[in-house]
Parts: sequence; C-alpha cells; structure tokens
Amino acid sequence: MAYLRTVTSRNIHTQEEVKTPFKQTPEDVHAIVRTIARRKYRYKQGENHALLLEKLNLENADFYEAHLEGARLNNTNLANASFRKAHLEEARLRRTILKGANFSLAHLEGAKLLGADLTGADLSGAFLYGTDLTDCIGLTQDQIIRANIDKKTQLPPYLLKSGEKGKRNS
Repeated sequence: MAYLRTVTSRNIHTQEEVKTPFKQTPEDVHAIVRTIARRKYRYKQGENHALLLEKLNLENADFYEAHLEGARLNNTNLANASFRKAHLEEARLRRTILKGANFSLAHLEGAKLLGADLTGADLSGAFLYGTDLTDCIGLTQDQIIRANIDKKTQLPPYLLKSGEKGKRNS
C-alpha cells in the first residue's frame, strides 16, 4: 500500500480538474488494484480494518467484481474507473471524483457518497439500497431511474424516487 500511495497520492480536497490525468492506469498500479480486488478476506469477514485508499489518483482503474466492502475511498480520484459488478457495501466515497465511472450492477448498499461527483457515471442496475447520495454533484434523474433504490436511499432534494410525483418534501 505504501508504494501505491507514493505513486498515486495527490491533494484532492477540491473538485478541481486533474492537472495530469492518467490516460491509462499505469501497469504497476493496475496490478496492485487487481490484487486488492482479488483478496481473500474482506472487512468484517476475516479483516479487522477497512481498506484505506484515500486521497489517491486511481483514474481509469479497473475494480471489476472487486470486493471493497467497507473501503475508505474518500477524496480519491476515480474518474472513469470501472466498478462493474463490484461490492462496495458500506464503503465511504465522500468528496470522491467519480466522473464517468462505471457502477453497472455494482453493490453500493449503505455506502456514503456525500459530496461525490457522479457526473456522467453509469449507475445502470446498481444496487443503491440505503445509500447516502446527499449533496452529490452531477447526479441526474436518469441515473436514479436506471439504478435500484429503496425507501432508505437518500437523494439530493432535487431528485425524485421512483413513483414520487411533483416536488419532494424534505
């Protein structure tokens, strides 16, 4: 993890554009990400501590089918990353850059995405049951329609849950 932090660390306290984006995830970073994705034990299932991947530049990373339950990904650049079929239950993605990320069929039950930038993210079939999407940037009604949500899913006040009509009462 120390190597990953050294090669990808950056200050992401704001939603500024990345000055030197990765065109493609570097090979060594990709190998580390795939190893993390295939790990045997998971948080609260053999691991005592949550995976800590905060304040990193993991743009374009491939987390396909990764088990990242409870992971801490706050303030991380994950623009254009693939989380297709990934497990991010109870994950923390506060103020995370997720522009263009692919979350199709991903499990985000109970995840916290407060202040995350979801502009252009694919949420098709994503499981957002009980997920906190309060204050997300770039989240649209079309993204919500394509995702699976429930009564416990927290949306920004400008969005409606399936079946709601007219203006939401906060």
